[in-house]
Amino acid sequence: MIVSVLLLSLGDYFTINYLPSVYHFDPVFFSYVQLANHKGLFMGNLVSQYGGYNYLIWLFFSSLIQSVKGYMAVMTALTAASIGFIVLFLHDYIKNNKISLVISGIYLSLIGKIFARVFTDSNFDPYYQYMPIRTVFAALMIYMVWKYISAPSPWRFYALGVISSVSIFWNFDTGLVCFASWLIFLAYQYLIIGRFNWIGLARAWAGTLGTALVCALLLVASYFWFYGQAPDLALTMEFQRVFALSGFYMLPAPLVGSWVLVVFIYLLTFALVSLRLIQQRATEKTHIIFYIAILGSGLFSYYVGRSHDMVLISPWYPAILLALLLISDLLCRVNPLPTYGQKALLLLVVAFGVLSYSKL
Repeated sequence: MIVSVLLLSLGDYFTINYLPSVYHFDPVFFSYVQLANHKGLFMGNLVSQYGGYNYLIWLFFSSLIQSVKGYMAVMTALTAASIGFIVLFLHDYIKNNKISLVISGIYLSLIGKIFARVFTDSNFDPYYQYMPIRTVFAALMIYMVWKYISAPSPWRFYALGVISSVSIFWNFDTGLVCFASWLIFLAYQYLIIGRFNWIGLARAWAGTLGTALVCALLLVASYFWFYGQAPDLALTMEFQRVFALSGFYMLPAPLVGSWVLVVFIYLLTFALVSLRLIQQRATEKTHIIFYIAILGSGLFSYYVGRSHDMVLISPWYPAILLALLLISDLLCRVNPLPTYGQKALLLLVVAFGVLSYSKL
């Protein structure tokens, strides 16, 4: 499984035999080049279409990036992390090693087809705009929220506050969803599970908002250290404002389309969670699928702005994950799984793999 993750994430790096095309790569890489030339991001007229991710990359990895390939290596590592967090979560959630292997294999096959397209096109222009830029923090949130649900602790609580806060600066589109989904989950924890514990919720929200404030102050302090002035944080939303006002590149959602299936999975999950809560059969697994459904519903807004099927395949991975989790729960009830069932599942994984890496 680890080898599969590495293959998926390294595909872009090793299959490209030329400098990446400016069509996709340049908008991602441009602000890093300016940072490397001692210009301040979100200062003056230097803005970034996809958020402040390059400032954080420059802050922590600049010594490792001496070329375009070095930058791509960092993006490759972040891509591996995006996929790896989900695989680790699946392994921890499912427990049954055989079923975990099958479900993880199907997920990897689907993600490989959607994002990496490993070994299918030697001239593939890397599309970092969604993975890892818009997935690494969302995947980390899923993994850490599961860890928090499994064994709550103060350090995990504050770690989630830091992760969700930093994600806003990293990429505003998905970062705001990560932060809001964490606040909503805390409301679910204290009001639904905790039976209207308003005081507990107030403390949790205050702790999270306080953590966000500390992160913001540290960010501004780093800008004063390097540039002697604070960034213009309003510029982090400049492209969203321009696109929203102009309507550039936007498409209305069709009445009937592939998006209906994604929405159905989220609605089904909310109905299942509600039923388990009413029946008082809610478990840790119930809580995490609720969180993933909340997170996925927020990430679905990426499709709403430009409602094209090619756009939909990027933010629907939480729906795929939820569907696989529900399937795994059904499979785990058949214990031990019959031999013919194991063979059928193995063939299913192989079929997904072949289809994912084919050009058909």
